[in-house]
Amino acid sequence: MLHADFLAVADKCAFVEALNAFETTQLIKALRFAPYATTEAKVATLEPVALVGVRRFPTNRFVLATGLAALLDCGQVTTVVRTLAEQRNLVSDSMHLMCVLAKALHMRGSRRSRDFAFRLAESMKSRQLTAFELGWLHERLDDPHHLVPCFFEPWPQGLQALERPRVFEGVLPVPGLANFTVRMVASKTQIERFANRLKNCLNSMTDRILNDHTRIIGVERDGHPFEAIEVNPRGGLVRQWRGEGNREADPATRGALQRFLLDIGAIRQRRPGGALW
Repeated sequence: MLHADFLAVADKCAFVEALNAFETTQLIKALRFAPYATTEAKVATLEPVALVGVRRFPTNRFVLATGLAALLDCGQVTTVVRTLAEQRNLVSDSMHLMCVLAKALHMRGSRRSRDFAFRLAESMKSRQLTAFELGWLHERLDDPHHLVPCFFEPWPQGLQALERPRVFEGVLPVPGLANFTVRMVASKTQIERFANRLKNCLNSMTDRILNDHTRIIGVERDGHPFEAIEVNPRGGLVRQWRGEGNREADPATRGALQRFLLDIGAIRQRRPGGALW
């Protein structure tokens, strides 16, 4: 009933703001598993409701677990990890929030930590966390790699979806980062060069890259491949940003690189919470 009422009401923002914690949880659940014509339609509908729920009920573990799980569906990993870090006392006492953390760790590429978090969630059905397990939890929540802004993003919405990012020519030096350059990886030779150096799966993406179904910006340090950035050519959002062996981007250099690529129009930032309503 809540789902139907939400879809029918004109002022959806006021409708969501008026819900209590239980109703908010139920609405987010319904929206998560409702059918949608496209991924962007799901994100545009679900994400604002989840953000409102997390904002209004920041210490309600049921709203929090449901809302943060929905935000992971929308690719908001950084928001989720930051919120879990702020509410770590709730995480240490809620198997549902621990499961959300496990999924966030998985989306960050930390598979061993993901498995450990899922095992902790299962054990929390019958006991409290040990001192060692609490220490592990704090280390994961404080890990700067897990707080690097999201590289997986859903499709952009609205006018941004029509704006194709810039394809730049040549090798460009990065201001503020000595010995760092960027280039478009757009030939078989360069794809193989970056794939071999970084030990990743770029070779499997050759056809997609050459047909401009996806774009790769290569980051070089001292003239050698250092990281590869996959960019959605429809809107310019970063799909993933990886270094050697698919490690996370280096947080010490990522900020300057991102600012430069934004300045030249090669990538674009996502506008959080872009809703259809």
